Parts: sequence; C-alpha cells; structure tokens
Amino acid sequence: MSKAFTLIETLVVVGITGLLIVSVGGVLTGFLRAKRGAEVSKTVQAAAAAVTERLKMNLLEVAGSINCGTGVGETALTFETGDGGQTRLVCDYSGNKIASESAHGNYNLLNEGVIIVNCAEFINCTTLPSTEISLVKFKFSLGVSGGDLGSNSWTFESKVAVRR
Repeated sequence: MSKAFTLIETLVVVGITGLLIVSVGGVLTGFLRAKRGAEVSKTVQAAAAAVTERLKMNLLEVAGSINCGTGVGETALTFETGDGGQTRLVCDYSGNKIASESAHGNYNLLNEGVIIVNCAEFINCTTLPSTEISLVKFKFSLGVSGGDLGSNSWTFESKVAVRR
C-alpha cells in the first residue's frame, strides 16, 4: 500500500480549494462594491445638501421682483437683490453646472466629480394666494462622473418660501 495521493484525490482537493477561493473572492468583491456605492451616495448627498443650501441663501437676498419664466419646468430664475443688482440661478445640463450668476461673479455650486443627470424641472414657482411668487421649488438629479456603478442617480427637491 502506497502512501502517495492518487490523481483523483489530488484533483478533488484542488477543485474544492478553487471553489473556496472563488467564493471568498466573490464575497469580498460584493463587499467592496457595496462600500464604494455607499461612499458615492454619501458624496452626492453632501453635494446636493451644499447646493440646496446655497440656493436657499441666494433666495434670502430677494428684494424686488422675481422672474421665473412660465413658472413650471424652468431651468433658470432671475431676481433683484437688495443692493440693486440681479442674480440668476441656473441649472445648465450641457455645461454641467448649477450656478449663481451675478455682478459679483459666476459660481458653480457643484463639487468636482458630481454631474447633473437631470434638471428639466429645476425651477417651479408658486404664486398662490397672491400674484407675487411666494414659493420656489428646486428639483434636480445628480450622479458621479466616471463611476463604475452604472447610471446611478439621486433626485433632490427643496422648497424655499420667498420673503421680502
């Protein structure tokens, strides 16, 4: 009786070892992908929070009239500020920016690496109960550039009550 392994025993051991390695690799890959997805989601949500905060801060400067176009589905809003100037809030899909444009300068409110997925209904103005604009709603979708997570996007909405 020999003390060596037969070819079949060796193949069985190699096969089982290979299955274990593939299984552990699959679990590890899934874990890393989920972690990356959570990081991307956190980055996009932080960028959206910063954008909505800046949009709200801009609207606190309203001192005169607001031009909201037709009021629904607009991508830009212009208003008069307290210093007599004008500020324009715009969502430019082709230029990948949500910006505040005024005499003080043009500021892109998006972080590097975050992209606009949709801003077709960026501005929605409400005039009830009077004829003056009393509520402005912002809606936009953001994603990441060069992401390996496919076409994930997150939609954000914010409302600002206009006070003069």
